[in-house]
Amino acid sequence: MPIINHTKEIKIRTFYSLFSFVICLLFCFLYSEEIVYVYSKPILELTGTEYIATSYTESFLSYMKISIMISIYSFIISMIINFIIFISPALYKREFIFLVCFLAMLIFILFIGYYFAFNYILPGIYRYLFNFSVLDINKIIHIQYFIKINDYLFQITSFTSIISLLFLIFPLIFILCKYEFIYLESLSIYRSYMYVFILFISFFNLNPDIITSIYIFILLLFLYEMTLLVIYIYIIYYYFKYR
Repeated sequence: MPIINHTKEIKIRTFYSLFSFVICLLFCFLYSEEIVYVYSKPILELTGTEYIATSYTESFLSYMKISIMISIYSFIISMIINFIIFISPALYKREFIFLVCFLAMLIFILFIGYYFAFNYILPGIYRYLFNFSVLDINKIIHIQYFIKINDYLFQITSFTSIISLLFLIFPLIFILCKYEFIYLESLSIYRSYMYVFILFISFFNLNPDIITSIYIFILLLFLYEMTLLVIYIYIIYYYFKYR
């Protein structure tokens, strides 16, 4: 195929991705109030859905920022899908199947990380921090929290994104093992070092609640062991198929 046809296809697929970004942005902004309500779940039991804004434009900008962030996610996914479709004619069938399965696994792991952070880690953090709110009239100091909508949305989207990306360490380990940059024997021998690393990122993060940190440690430990198991199964499958 002439290179001009490849260039034209790249332009078309880039346009598809940009079009998906615009459509998602419009859709999210139209339903931005409902989206913010969903994002309020970690503090719903503590403060309800009451926020404060310190400027006239803060509410509008907050809705726009959350809409843009979700649209960026859709744009990235659309770009990856279009890239796979673009290179698919040059791939063997098994390579294409592996690429699609790996992409599905990445999306699934990102979703698991996001779900875990949103439903378990963040509520634990906010419950712990809200314990310092003092409204008892018999106390010397009175502290009442008023949450700014812009700050809250920035915190929750940043934290959930970081936790989701952290979960991608395990697919990265699998890919490095597949292409023999690292070996399963090394991961098994130096397992204790990985445990220490997981312990560090579980307890020395933005989470001040010890119980939630234990949950993070157990989950990451489980994912690491599952990664080793998947690598082991893949090695056995590859050995019996191509020996």
